Amino acid sequence: MPTFPTLSQKPSIDGWGQKRAKDPTVRTDMENGFEQTYPAFTRKTKEWPIVYKALPTADMELIEAHEDSVNVGSQAFDWVNPADNVTYSVRFTAPVDYKLHDNSSNLWDVNFMLRQV
Repeated sequence: MPTFPTLSQKPSIDGWGQKRAKDPTVRTDMENGFEQTYPAFTRKTKEWPIVYKALPTADMELIEAHEDSVNVGSQAFDWVNPADNVTYSVRFTAPVDYKLHDNSSNLWDVNFMLRQV
């Protein structure tokens, strides 16, 4: 399985977090006003918003090459969560967003979302 590239810096902790990728709850409103609930599935996966600020061009190109190699969200890859050092199998949920950092020609702000498979 492919592995997320090793970069020269860790993601920004500003806004760092994780959440459940999907709510497994099926909800049905009953005629008497009660709500009936049950799980549609038992596996509870996670999502992580990843933000890199002022990333050097070489690191941005590593992410871009990795994104191309896994065809954006088509193929899973291993990623080490910097918060707990656990390796997860993940996919990109959408194309990676690349923006020049403060109009610099060699620093990039890179944002993407990872979802556990």
